[in-house]
Amino acid sequence: MSDSKTIDFFVVTLSKEVPRSFRDENDARSYWKCEHQGGIIGPCNLVELRFPADEVVKARRYTLWEDQRHHDFGESHGSGYLLVYSVTSEALNRIAYHEAGHLVTGCLLSHGQPIHDSGFECSELRYDHVSILPRPEVGSNDWAIGYCEDRSQRSIPAALESDDDFKREAVICCAGEAAEEIVFQGSTVSHGDRRNLEILKQCAGHDVEPSYFDEGARNDAEVFLGDHRLTLDEIARLLLDRHVLRSDEILVAMRR
Repeated sequence: MSDSKTIDFFVVTLSKEVPRSFRDENDARSYWKCEHQGGIIGPCNLVELRFPADEVVKARRYTLWEDQRHHDFGESHGSGYLLVYSVTSEALNRIAYHEAGHLVTGCLLSHGQPIHDSGFECSELRYDHVSILPRPEVGSNDWAIGYCEDRSQRSIPAALESDDDFKREAVICCAGEAAEEIVFQGSTVSHGDRRNLEILKQCAGHDVEPSYFDEGARNDAEVFLGDHRLTLDEIARLLLDRHVLRSDEILVAMRR
């Protein structure tokens, strides 16, 4: 998109809270000061925020501390960060569809429905929230933008028992890339998606053809999301508007 605009984000991200997004840096600082009676040290350093399509954005990261005692005794390391970064509207749109793809497919398939025949009837969701804001990747110095927070916190593939379970999880893993392909005709699978697919491939039973994790799951994900395109578009639109959707908002959107 040649007319893509640059959007500035100011995000307060804490280990125990959903990241809060602001369109003004002063608002972000005021929020932290009022809500946590703390201060800001910075700029701390530059970090790289990795996008699902392998795009990278440089961001300024400020360390947050909760009160003067934490600051004086150097105990602020885990309190949180204020991230200041810019992203193009085109890239953000892509991220929104990527996460919407995971969310829609995961919500519809996580309750055991067949991949090719699914409707939304459940009252509980797999995901606690979905976001297009950044957060640190577990066990890494990298920051990823966009994620679905798994409510059950189940490990893959510990909770998977049958071949159908593995196939269903593979389709959910491929759904982000599939959504990008449907909307933008071309994408690169994110690092986390590929990593999870490889784990599934290695742990699945012999009755599941290895090729399913390379091609079959992606094809099924594209067909599935094509059948639920209106829901995909609605979730992506809401993410672009609100940046974070929590479980109650997801339930409302999925039932429309």
